[in-house]
Amino acid sequence: MSVLKNNRNISRFEFEHTFQELYKFSMERTSSVAKRRKKWLCHNIDTLMNDVCNDIMELNEGYFPKNIGKEDLVRRSLYRLTELEKWLFVLWNIEQYPTKKMVQWVELVNSEIKLLNRMLEGDKIKNSIMILDWNTINSVKFLSNMSKLHRYIHGKVINARNRYDDTAGSMLIRLADDAFYSIICANKKIPTTKKEYKERRKLVSNAISCLHKMQRQTIFYFNLMQYSENTLREWSDLITSEIKLLYALNKSDRERFSQLT
Repeated sequence: MSVLKNNRNISRFEFEHTFQELYKFSMERTSSVAKRRKKWLCHNIDTLMNDVCNDIMELNEGYFPKNIGKEDLVRRSLYRLTELEKWLFVLWNIEQYPTKKMVQWVELVNSEIKLLNRMLEGDKIKNSIMILDWNTINSVKFLSNMSKLHRYIHGKVINARNRYDDTAGSMLIRLADDAFYSIICANKKIPTTKKEYKERRKLVSNAISCLHKMQRQTIFYFNLMQYSENTLREWSDLITSEIKLLYALNKSDRERFSQLT
């Protein structure tokens, strides 16, 4: 449905129609992922999409759950849509998505975010999601190394014995996903204010913390799976290299941004 001519509010069905296009596109992409990878790459995306779908249906029914109003429901949907970015980044990096496919997905998500924002009476939620910029990742050492480490860990867990998926494997995947997304977010924008610099430093520090935890968990997983010494060395070198790169980044950032106001 098109925008109403009189008051330019969105029609009753426009935001649902746009979401259904997004839902179908997302479902087609996640259903095509190999079965062994789906658990790690698609569960969070599918869960968020189902939650937003439920909210959208409630919005169009006009009957809202107790203690939640229309605006609260819209805001919840918006937060869930922006939360998609992390899990899309994880999927895109592991599957090494081509830019064209990422752009299609992002355009659909951001179109829905824009429509839902127009339903808010108060402050808008201005966040939109982005694509993974392969040119930047491939040209910046700490990004390219983290991208490679992220894929390496997923590959090891995916191909390991699945009896440990919900314990040691799950912990390694979580740490890898958190470290990867933190660094991507830290590099989204070069700080121009002290507040932005503090946020960047916080994200880099979170990634470093994840990597330190990962070092200990890797030793445990190595013994559990009885990997070769070469595998342990390769894995440890990737983690150690990334930690060194991020410490160097923090030092460089202090010199560049510590005087910002």
